Amino acid sequence: MDEINNKYTLSRFYFYDDTLNDWKNLKNFCTLSKEKRYSWSCSTRIDKINEEWLSIMHEGGCAEIAFGLESGSIDILKKSGKIIDLEQVKNNIGLCVNIGITPRAHFMIGFPDETKQQIEETVRFAVSLKLQGLRDVNFFVVKIYPSTGLCKTVLKKSTNNSKRIYDTWNINDWLSIKMHDKNIDYDKVRAKLRRFNDIPVQSVNQNFNSQQLRNVVRNAYGIFFCNNGVKPITDKELSKRLWQGINI
Repeated sequence: MDEINNKYTLSRFYFYDDTLNDWKNLKNFCTLSKEKRYSWSCSTRIDKINEEWLSIMHEGGCAEIAFGLESGSIDILKKSGKIIDLEQVKNNIGLCVNIGITPRAHFMIGFPDETKQQIEETVRFAVSLKLQGLRDVNFFVVKIYPSTGLCKTVLKKSTNNSKRIYDTWNINDWLSIKMHDKNIDYDKVRAKLRRFNDIPVQSVNQNFNSQQLRNVVRNAYGIFFCNNGVKPITDKELSKRLWQGINI
């Protein structure tokens, strides 16, 4: 970091590590980073942090933490092996904000067997975290990778073992969003879709194809980045807007 800073005058860094809090030298690093006045961001598990650790990281220059929350559905979390306490998630998101660290949440949509109701639970949970101060979120369509447990599960159930389940396509019309709702921050929605436009060719979900999931993601961003102040969205309105324009 010193070398990069001296050569390129860069003082903001990002650690590509899914669980930075597992790093045994993190505390010592924070002490040194504080002296250098570096600013950095990272990822970790939501259950790997507490107020003490967040304070140490913030003093050491941590400006942002991304959390892979994956789903807001308890059933989906159990099936995917990601057992997290949703109340703990809310509490720790609030801790980040109070301490001065910007939280970001990652969610996935389109798990095998995931239902319409469970997808709605994920988007609803993401929106609920705005009350704790969450201002940034990413929604991804589920993709699988060879030899993973999820891949084996999908291939076992699939009648078509095509290699296309590993492939992705780039959808180039993300930006063709009509300005039909003045309350939505379309600049943020477009920025998200422009950055994350990698969608599986073949959906691993038995209920929705890739095109449908792509539209769900777009609508989910529209819901999250709606500038409606503190007015909560009703379950009925969320469901209506999430599935708008999707034939199911």
